[in-house]
Amino acid sequence: MPKSKFYAVKKGKATGVFTNWEDCKASVVGFKGAVYKSFATEKEAMAFLDISGALDVSEQDNQSIAENEMIAYVDGSYEHSIKTYAYAGVVFYDDVKDTFSGSGTEEELVAIRNVAGELKAAMYAMRLAKQIGKSKLRIYYDYEGIEKWALKKWKTNSDVTKKYAEYAQKMMSELEIIFIKVQAHSGDKYNEEVDGLAKLALKKEN
Repeated sequence: MPKSKFYAVKKGKATGVFTNWEDCKASVVGFKGAVYKSFATEKEAMAFLDISGALDVSEQDNQSIAENEMIAYVDGSYEHSIKTYAYAGVVFYDDVKDTFSGSGTEEELVAIRNVAGELKAAMYAMRLAKQIGKSKLRIYYDYEGIEKWALKKWKTNSDVTKKYAEYAQKMMSELEIIFIKVQAHSGDKYNEEVDGLAKLALKKEN
């Protein structure tokens, strides 16, 4: 069995760490001045991109954040008994740690349950990064669709996901966005915090 590789794209149509060559290739082929490299481990790939990873950020808080960037942990939740979704985020920029959360009952969003909150949180983070004048955004997420729809790796099968993909593509033309997968409920400090904030937003609605 061939050894797995991690492909780090520093400059390309989409940046970040990819786990297969096809996704990396789609990002760099046709992009003038593309910068990318393969590694045996994810840690080496992230070091090449000069990003510390979810656990390092949790341990160091926002000490390693560059002046031009914002870090956001995002999550969503859903409660069927009140047909309400919720979203939340924990963000770091400059010397600031901040949070945001909210909920909604729009029918088309409620139909996709907690996914609605996941997408809303990611969009909020993108908008916030632009509003505060940052040029780089790292989004830590645990729902795969946040990255897959944004990078057009998944087909958009509803108006909601289509609108999200279009919004993400527009924001990526104005911001450098790096998507970083975090394992849900794995003990990561800020993933756990943002999960709690999303659930709390549902309780406030109820």
